[in-house]
Amino acid sequence: MLHAPIQTVIILGLAKAAIYALMALGITLTYRAARVINFAQGEIGTTAAFVAWWLISRHGQAWAVGAVAALAVAGAIGYAMHRFIALPMRDAPRTSLMITTLGVAFLLFGIELKVFGPSPETLPTPFGGSTWGIHFGSFVLTPIYIAAMLVAGAIAGGLALLLTRTRFGLGILATAQDPSSARLLGIPANAVSAFTWIAAALLGAIAGLLVAPTQGVFFAFQMSGLIFFRGLVAALIGGLDSLPGAVVGAVVVGEIDSFAGFIFNRSAGVPELVLLAIILVVMVVRPTGILGVEVAT
Repeated sequence: MLHAPIQTVIILGLAKAAIYALMALGITLTYRAARVINFAQGEIGTTAAFVAWWLISRHGQAWAVGAVAALAVAGAIGYAMHRFIALPMRDAPRTSLMITTLGVAFLLFGIELKVFGPSPETLPTPFGGSTWGIHFGSFVLTPIYIAAMLVAGAIAGGLALLLTRTRFGLGILATAQDPSSARLLGIPANAVSAFTWIAAALLGAIAGLLVAPTQGVFFAFQMSGLIFFRGLVAALIGGLDSLPGAVVGAVVVGEIDSFAGFIFNRSAGVPELVLLAIILVVMVVRPTGILGVEVAT
């Protein structure tokens, strides 16, 4: 039974959707450019959160310093995946490349356990101990949630403009559809690949930096099990090749997650079961998602 005003549940769903959208946008961006799902993106977010925590909580650095370092590490991981995985496997089956990204996720998981340990940690928010927020019934839309919504909106708009209004962005789409022809037309395939993997890694890191403070504690493999799963569901619902679809899907997932959490607040795992059931229906009824289109691979 729902024990909260409906507007509270809706606002909480939108706040969650902002974070899920960041992950879904990264998944969609990689799929559009490389025709693969990057399963390492969630764990890149966890690694980024650990790097920020290590600098901020362990060494007393400013939140901005920790965040910049976390983004730099995430960008380096994204570039390494481009340089040592995507390029050598350019002509390999897409399934092989996708499985390799899963291997990277488990590699990062192992590194996190070895370097930072298995204990849950707490990442402070960039707003310190501020109690300011917008009240919706019993729910308070805290500054970190507001920041997530603003960042997700800005990134979604920026990516849309990049891919539709710039030569480089159009080159990303052309490379995805026909890499050989794109190279003949002078589109820098290596630059497109590097941008795609780095940008996806940065989106994962931003999601990690925003979600870790809202969870109370975070731990190794958390983002893969929690945020990446929901981001992937959002991308599948909206359409793996559609950036607007990723945002729409994130809103759907956020609201379902919120309503299921309030209705079945004493039954752990129910939101995940509901999302899995919806994915099965979407894949049967409309495999391309709400806004996706059929693209030859």
